[in-house]
Amino acid sequence: ILLSIYLIGPGALGALCNYHPHVIMALGSDVLLEMKKSFLYRLITRFIIRRTDRFVSVSKAIAERLNERGVPQEHIFMNPIGIDTKIFNYSETTDKNGNFQIVSTRKLDPLYNVQQFINSLPIVYEKCEDFDVIISSTGPEYEDIQKSIDDYGLEARAKLIGDASLPVLLDILKKSHVFVSVPFSDGAPVSLFEAMACGCFPILSDIPANQDWIEDGQNGYLVPLGNHEVLADRILEALKNPSLLNKARLINRQIVEEQLEFSNLADNMIEYLNSTIKIKA
Repeated sequence: ILLSIYLIGPGALGALCNYHPHVIMALGSDVLLEMKKSFLYRLITRFIIRRTDRFVSVSKAIAERLNERGVPQEHIFMNPIGIDTKIFNYSETTDKNGNFQIVSTRKLDPLYNVQQFINSLPIVYEKCEDFDVIISSTGPEYEDIQKSIDDYGLEARAKLIGDASLPVLLDILKKSHVFVSVPFSDGAPVSLFEAMACGCFPILSDIPANQDWIEDGQNGYLVPLGNHEVLADRILEALKNPSLLNKARLINRQIVEEQLEFSNLADNMIEYLNSTIKIKA
């Protein structure tokens, strides 16, 4: 089996090999954004699809876009990238006991729209000063994000710490109450799954990738893209509603354990790849 991870780029190289069976694992932007960038990209996508036998999609939205591009539904296998719940977990008794903490672990890149989160913080601070923000990530917008924090006078409340090691990341997630992620587009966000497993209440952009996992007002909040006022309101609501956060932790933990355990999804992937071995060109 030739397995290409990502449709644009690796998928094109795999298609040029003309080897079968060829399987592409589509992760998000490769299908939701890149393959419709231009007429050339659409031509390349058509060529790749013709020379690919099966697709693995990590989300429903990606599967739908592939189907729209002519991939038969029966040639698409749905299988998100999961997490190890033995590592990412939380304790009701020892975690979440400190100051109200909000965390973001998304890359500091325009696609992930961290600036909307930063723009919401002055509104939150006007109504409640008792919170902390940790942004654990790097990216091309790092300096701009830091400047915004400084310009808003929030350097005592919001900390940019770069990419954290796994032990540090686990400590942050287990102590955090709310996880904020408002990207313009996404696939099956592992960062969200990690936060859910560690008991963080998700406040997310209202896009298909997040709608697959979060029901607004039940196990998280979904907010409009670009509207930092609504985002601030939802952060304040979460801050004032510990019972909702506790309820959401139980729901999200069950979702992670039943649908997102890495070892189960890896077994599913191996079984699916085994089933494609007999496919011929």
